[in-house]
Amino acid sequence: MNGAAIENTINSSLPLAIVLIPILGAALAALAGRYSEKGRDYFVLALTALVFLLSLILFRLAWQDVVVSRFSVGFGELPLYFRVDRLGAVFNLLSALIWFLATIFSLTYMSHEKRLTRYYTFYLLTLGGTLGVFLTADFFSLFLFFELMSLASY
Repeated sequence: MNGAAIENTINSSLPLAIVLIPILGAALAALAGRYSEKGRDYFVLALTALVFLLSLILFRLAWQDVVVSRFSVGFGELPLYFRVDRLGAVFNLLSALIWFLATIFSLTYMSHEKRLTRYYTFYLLTLGGTLGVFLTADFFSLFLFFELMSLASY
């Protein structure tokens, strides 16, 4: 051995699910908000709780091994790569926890505001972009998720 660490890998779609659930959930929250404000609120709360639980599972997996996932986007040769190591898993878990707690807080704090459906739609898009930044493995994916996070939070 030359002193280099041998890393174990697990192929998992969990990083992809953690990133896509809030992004796709943003569209569903926009639809749910048209019919029921309470339904939208419960949906966003359940979605952020699910993302936190999946992040907790990913953290436990990453603490034992390195989780690697590859997802190829349908247009051309531009794949999205995900690689989760311990540091990325810690930041992912902390972000998911803070987002879940902020959701609980914002349900009462923002209740008097208008256009909450738009708020929660961009809230979930920002969550997906933020988690994507921590779980990505290449600069192209990092750029995409950072732009999503930046534009959605604006």
